[in-house]
Amino acid sequence: MSIEQRIKRLGELKSDDEIVRKLNLEVQKRPAIANLFSYLKDADIDFKTVINRNTWTSKLGRDTHSVDLGIQPIPQHIKEKALFLEHKFSDEDTIIYRYLHELSHALYQHFASKVDFVDLNQDFLEFAQKMNDENGYNLSTLPSLPAYHQDGLTGALEDIAELLAMRLYSEEYFNQYMEMLQKDTSNKRELKLHTLNKQETEFVKSYVEKFIDLASKAKYTRPQKLTRIY
Repeated sequence: MSIEQRIKRLGELKSDDEIVRKLNLEVQKRPAIANLFSYLKDADIDFKTVINRNTWTSKLGRDTHSVDLGIQPIPQHIKEKALFLEHKFSDEDTIIYRYLHELSHALYQHFASKVDFVDLNQDFLEFAQKMNDENGYNLSTLPSLPAYHQDGLTGALEDIAELLAMRLYSEEYFNQYMEMLQKDTSNKRELKLHTLNKQETEFVKSYVEKFIDLASKAKYTRPQKLTRIY
């Protein structure tokens, strides 16, 4: 069943609250996202999604407790560069996908430093930073877009969020993307995407699968209050 069959067209919804409610029902069909919301609730964090009807851009709040989600259509010339198989995305699909990208940033920010994630994450972060090289090549197209162009660490974090979002969007979509990264094509060079060998491809896939699996199980532990002894 396609996303368009599972979710009412966003244009028919009258209020921002209705849009957020529909989007949250959709994204929480992914166990890692459902667990993120539960984790934040247990931590007494009131996570908010703010709909912005005046732009297509979106961002995670600096405190990682909110998402500002633009719902305007992505300009076609940017959509062609930013989205793999962009012709298969309706405007509604792109909103869901961009929401998953911002929520993937939240997953990373809240879970990457947890004990179970540290070793897994450190190795991959070093790899992702190496892939954001001085020639502007990356694991995804986002770091090379003007709006995203930053230092190697920022580019690596964008790549990680984008890879997680791809897998959360659809396992088939993620696997198709990973197959594409193994092929050396002129279009890929224009988009400044690395060509990965088989070992690198398996490393990326293993990281994404393990991170999402761990994220679906992570639990919030409330800090114990210390009793002062005089």
